[in-house]
Amino acid sequence: MARDDVLIVGAGIGGLTVALCLHRLGFDVKVYEQTEQTASHGAGIQLSPNATRVLHEIGLADPLASIASEPGVIELRHWRTGERVTTAQLSPAKDTYRSSFPYYHVHRRDLIACLTQAANNASIPVYRGKRIDDVGVNGTYAWISGPTTRERASFIVGADGIHSRVRRCLFGSNTPSFSGHVAWRGVISTATIDTKAPSTKAGLWWGPKKHVVRYPVRRGQYINVVCVERTSQWNNESWNERGDQTKLIAAFNDWHQDVTQLIEKIDPDACYRWGLFNHAPLKQWSQGRATLLGDACHPTLPYLAQGAAMAIEDGAVLAQCVSKSSSAEDGLATYEKIRRKRTARIQKLSRRNGHIFHLIGPAAWARDMLASRAGERLLHPIHQYDVFTSVNKHFKE
Repeated sequence: MARDDVLIVGAGIGGLTVALCLHRLGFDVKVYEQTEQTASHGAGIQLSPNATRVLHEIGLADPLASIASEPGVIELRHWRTGERVTTAQLSPAKDTYRSSFPYYHVHRRDLIACLTQAANNASIPVYRGKRIDDVGVNGTYAWISGPTTRERASFIVGADGIHSRVRRCLFGSNTPSFSGHVAWRGVISTATIDTKAPSTKAGLWWGPKKHVVRYPVRRGQYINVVCVERTSQWNNESWNERGDQTKLIAAFNDWHQDVTQLIEKIDPDACYRWGLFNHAPLKQWSQGRATLLGDACHPTLPYLAQGAAMAIEDGAVLAQCVSKSSSAEDGLATYEKIRRKRTARIQKLSRRNGHIFHLIGPAAWARDMLASRAGERLLHPIHQYDVFTSVNKHFKE
């Protein structure tokens, strides 16, 4: 199609990625973000090879390498004894996925800054402090409006997150269900940690009704820690709510000392707690000249570390589809068709992992035996996925 103008709502990982992908294909892109500035707080993000493939394609290989930690492996350990269950390779060998793309750990704020700098270098306007209240489409254009904004373009992408205003305007409200899990998080300086595990490694401890994940960020200078436990109810779906570190310490006080020492090092003033909610796959993402991307249409529980990766994949597929199609409507419909099955599967597998991680008794023993034999092979089908091949295959059929 002709290289038309595009409005993107949301300057997060997905919004900036799709902006860069579209810009590289000749589209005139503008990005609107509700917040005045990027948040000073944040957490770690895992970027598996299926995501870094896209980020390398849009010219971010060197900037990413400058901010990331490359974990090499993840060690799975028993919650109480600390005994290693298995070690899974994360960064692939050169011939693992036909071509090699790294597995990175990054701090969310650093990744957003990297993407924002790339947008600035490409002269993509990113307008901050622009709340969007309404979205509409007709046969010839789509439009957005807010207190200080009224714009229209050939098509609109709603990349405005789990509480997406664009989604509500297009399809109404949805009601997620509480998963029964609550997550805690904190970031710790490696200089304060007395641990035998090198900073290049990631770790997962799983136990009865709880699990803990640790991995390096900011080139190994910090450790991102996430602790998940079951609870009966939770009302607020927000990941910026403060948590009481003393309660976190109490919840894991009988775990292995490597875990308890990590938790004790979390800054009490930078300890966060948030409820995890299940979102059923949407029946529809696109309406004419408007569509959704990332958490706006397929929020994913964190048990496969694929939330950011799915948004990044979305951005690449959307840009390719509208570029190869005869109209914006056809391109957005094709994008949705290609992405729905994969993202729904990732949502399902993530929910399943939330159950598997917390098994008890004989079921936990069987899980450990399977993991020790399967290792990283369980992740290969997810990490080796090539979005560019998937799009090309569709358009050749």
